[in-house]
This record gives sequence, structure tokens and C-alpha cells, in this order.
Amino acid sequence: GLSKSTTPALPAGRSEVPADFTSEVSGIAGGLEPDVSKITLTRHPFISVHLPMFNEPRVAERLLRACTGFTYEGAYEVVVVDDSTDETTAIVRQFAERWNAASGHSKLSFEDEKAELLSSTSGKLSFEQRKAQLSSKGSGPFIKVIHRENREGFKGGALREALRVSDPRAEFVVVFDADFVPYPDTLELFLKYFQVNAGTLER
Repeated sequence: GLSKSTTPALPAGRSEVPADFTSEVSGIAGGLEPDVSKITLTRHPFISVHLPMFNEPRVAERLLRACTGFTYEGAYEVVVVDDSTDETTAIVRQFAERWNAASGHSKLSFEDEKAELLSSTSGKLSFEQRKAQLSSKGSGPFIKVIHRENREGFKGGALREALRVSDPRAEFVVVFDADFVPYPDTLELFLKYFQVNAGTLER
């Protein structure tokens, strides 16, 4: 059946929702659209952005450009799990190679990076200091590309693989479909909404 409208009922004789009523509703913690315009993030945790793709040659580069252009002040990575059977695979790989090289990232694999993070040969730095050291490598996000030869589990299977190779520092995961174009401040807004609704960004 049809769902009921979520527009609040207007008082008799009113043609629009009063401004003060709108601001009162939008400011309620836990609401669908809390007002985050004056919210300051208490911290900037590491985010892993997951992009499952399947034959998306027309929009793949557009999404990658958007996801490497976030204004988020914290560190984040982009993980592409590509199940494509067409030119999407080449588009994604070429973009990732150009971006990672231009951003000064080394070509460490996920396993190499994890081993480096946990290595006892890293001197007397603490685990937290090593995390900070790794976070400072390169400018901008590192793009990881995983190409699957089969589509086991379809989108769910792709996202499971993305989680498997996510950076161990990741505290939040954001998933975007290939036909979606996030705004530059999307990551920051997501965290602000989370902070308002959960009351904290702490674990």
C-alpha cells in the first residue's frame, strides 16, 4: 500500500510550515535530518570507502574523481572491488595507478602494509605511532583495486572482499554505488550525523 506522507499537518489557515517549526523538528537529536550546520567533529577517524563495480564504463572514472576529492580533514582510503567483464577494469586500474603515483603513495599491498604496521623491526615506535606514520604517507587517499574473476555473492560478496582488505585503521565504512556522485563534504556530513545521533564518535 501507499505510505502516509511525512509532511507535518498544517494548522488551519496556514499554507506553509512555519520556519520555527521546521528548525525545531530538524534540530531533534535522532531525527532523520538533524541540523549539523553548527556541529564540529570531535575527531577525524580513518574511513574506508568501498566501491563495488560491475560493468560501469560510463561512470567509473566520475565516481573515482569524486571519491578522491573529498574535503574530509582526516585520512581515508578507497577500495574498489571490480567484478567487471568489460573496459571498466582498465579504466579503474589506470585511474588508480595514476592517482596513487601522483599522490606519492608506495605500491604496498594490503598484506605488506599490515606486516609493516605490526613489524618489530620498526624501531621502538608504539603501535599508535606507527599508525600515525602510515597515515602520513602520501597526500590524499590510497586507492586499492581488487578484480574478481567470478561474481560469487554478487554485490554482497564484493563488499565482503572490500572489508577483508580494508586498512586496519578503519573505524567507519562508507559504501557508494557506481551511479552515485557524492559531494566533496559527504564524509564529513556522514560523521556529523553519526555524532549527533550516537552522541559520540568514540568506539
